[in-house]
Amino acid sequence: MKADAFREQHSDGVPPIDIHAIIEFDLDLEIRPVAGLKEGSDIDALLLGERDAIVVDKREYMDDRYQNRIRFSLAHEVGHFVLHESIFADVDYDTVDEWVKVVGNLPEREWRFLKGQAHEFAGRLLVPRSNLEAELEKAFNLLKTNGLSVSQLGAQGYVAESMTSVFGTSGEVLKRRFSKEGLWPEG
Repeated sequence: MKADAFREQHSDGVPPIDIHAIIEFDLDLEIRPVAGLKEGSDIDALLLGERDAIVVDKREYMDDRYQNRIRFSLAHEVGHFVLHESIFADVDYDTVDEWVKVVGNLPEREWRFLKGQAHEFAGRLLVPRSNLEAELEKAFNLLKTNGLSVSQLGAQGYVAESMTSVFGTSGEVLKRRFSKEGLWPEG
């Protein structure tokens, strides 16, 4: 997968993956905090049309409570940068409003597909499978030691939340990785 190859090329592979360094030093993109981005457009981050900067919501970027969300949003935009250059090469947009118009003109199915690819790229980039397997093994052993089961209500959410600091992502991202990688045991 392209995300795995990209991670191997641009990081040591040890979570949390330093997405900020990859963006600024390897890809030579600016991370540009913009006041009111989220409130004005419901956009967390956006790769600008000239492919020289990713804008992020300034309030969330500066607030430690949103760091995992921002990291995923940045990785998502890197996914667009890596995967969709040819698609957006001829599209001219330099502002959020112009971007909203571009997206509004895309067929819904096509836009969902592109977003889905960028989401999958971001998840794979930030959550390497081998590291996830190792962390899950530790978590499953801890559950078993405490007489608990992976099939108990809430176990998946609890395990995911316990790993957020390891991977620098949200519990929701980790639960998606469990599912996408087929790592959570059935019932």
